[in-house]
Amino acid sequence: MSHYEKIEVIRQAGGLPAPQNVLLLGELFQHLESPVFQAQILSTVVLPGSEGQAPEFLEAALRSTNSRIRANAIEALSGLAGERLRASVEPLLADEDNRVRANACIYLWAYEDTRGAVKSALEEMAGSSDPWTRASAVFAAGKLLDPALDPILEAALDDDYEPGVVAAVRGLVHRKYPHLVRRVAAFLADPRRGTALWHAAAEALEKLSGAGPDVEDALLQALGSTGDRELQDKLLAVLARQESPTVAGKVLDYVERLDAGEYHLCQRLLDVIGRQGLPEHRARLEAMAAGKLALYADLVAKAVKEISRRHRRWWSL
Repeated sequence: MSHYEKIEVIRQAGGLPAPQNVLLLGELFQHLESPVFQAQILSTVVLPGSEGQAPEFLEAALRSTNSRIRANAIEALSGLAGERLRASVEPLLADEDNRVRANACIYLWAYEDTRGAVKSALEEMAGSSDPWTRASAVFAAGKLLDPALDPILEAALDDDYEPGVVAAVRGLVHRKYPHLVRRVAAFLADPRRGTALWHAAAEALEKLSGAGPDVEDALLQALGSTGDRELQDKLLAVLARQESPTVAGKVLDYVERLDAGEYHLCQRLLDVIGRQGLPEHRARLEAMAAGKLALYADLVAKAVKEISRRHRRWWSL
């Protein structure tokens, strides 16, 4: 049987109803001795909701010499509880593999009396000189969403290892701390940062409340530094939500510097101006329609119409 055929057998076994799926995957785990296939089985198994009962092959997997198998076994145990399982996972807090330690922390956080040990393990990992170890701690702390672990996440915002910073941003955004808005916006204003962090920062700003001139400037600066259409759309979505008297004017300034051939970006920016623009912006828009934005006269007219609609009472005075 080929490699791909074995993977397909595992996939089909996982799709069977419980408990047949667990029984068959257990048999496959015993017969397919390759760590690659055993790890795949552990990623496929979905345990029935019988707390405290885990198949024997999963407990054996926790003692495997292969780190990927140990890590996947802990993930497979998610949702199950019991002292026997806990006793099997606790030693893995000191595992040599980062992912195993992180998964053990996530699993054991459910037990009140092991949280101290978990917190200590995460703090030790977060203080490591190895960037992968630090990032693993941040990932686990972000998954747990407990305020007690927020210091680990906030410290990671200053890390020079970007995957860890991305994990910290995504973990902290659920807290909605007001001071995070400016911290996250600063990443967008830093051209040295990578696209992954910019995506995470844009997604975070969509969820965080609050705005300000520095946030608007950061959004526009990032917009001008990326050609990533998906990221541009995220940044524009955040801009459109900024309820500030300065945002429309800044967007107008940006449009005036824009290459007239960037239709998609120009269209979205004019949408923002239509939503946020003030009556005094109308004259600037009309002048641009007669000049640089002549090709987009219909889009400009739409923005002007939207401003007029929003400020109809003002115009009638």
